[in-house]
Amino acid sequence: MAGSIRPAARSAAGVSHEAEEEQADGSEVIFYTHGLCPYAQRVALTLEEKGVNYKSEHIDLSNKPSWYFSVNPRGLVPAVAVNGQVVTESTDICRFLDQNFPSGPLVPSDAESSTAMNSLMGKADSIIHAVRPHNGCWVESHVGY
Repeated sequence: MAGSIRPAARSAAGVSHEAEEEQADGSEVIFYTHGLCPYAQRVALTLEEKGVNYKSEHIDLSNKPSWYFSVNPRGLVPAVAVNGQVVTESTDICRFLDQNFPSGPLVPSDAESSTAMNSLMGKADSIIHAVRPHNGCWVESHVGY
């Protein structure tokens, strides 16, 4: 169901898989995430709303695996890889997903509405950035996620 969030099943290796099948066009999508990261949550909502089939990889922010720096040299989440092409930064990822996956656009087509949406997204980013301590590591260390 579009717009729903499914809980991820975790393997013994700590990898979660929400959907493992490929897209109709054969593309493979991997979503590198941390469940408590508000930026990753934005991307998760976009993936679900667009109906994208994807694999979800949980990244431990307090103990990032060394291999992850080859995906995102900054070591930050979220990141999305589509057939090996990596996109970082949540807003860029959401725009990429909206432009490259069918099921109706998430961005308004008229310039005025699109500008208003971009303004609201910028304000939301400012608020999230102001209240998020230490890139989410504080959250991990206090809730043991």
